[in-house]
Amino acid sequence: MTAEFPKPCNKAAHLLGRAVLRLAGWTCKGEVPASRNLVIIAAPHTSNWDFILLLAAAYSFRFQINWLGKDSLFKTPLGPLLSYLGGIPVNRSRANRMVEELAARIRQSDG
Repeated sequence: MTAEFPKPCNKAAHLLGRAVLRLAGWTCKGEVPASRNLVIIAAPHTSNWDFILLLAAAYSFRFQINWLGKDSLFKTPLGPLLSYLGGIPVNRSRANRMVEELAARIRQSDG
């Protein structure tokens, strides 16, 4: 059995993603590259809605993502949900070689 890349999200996440985008007046066009690993940059990140729209877009294309968030968000009651949604906490108060660590994670990842 071969793995599917990128990893698909579940049907409920897909339907929720499409509904959120529809309510926001957005549509998605194009296709997801058939790649084992890929990087998506949601910029310029001027609002907390960017995060919601990023997840909705990924789910509407039927794939799950991992994303970075400040570690303090994960120390709230929402922490487990954020981790479940693919969140990776980042301590932004000190230098931590995050780019090198992420590059290594991407190279070693199974998609």
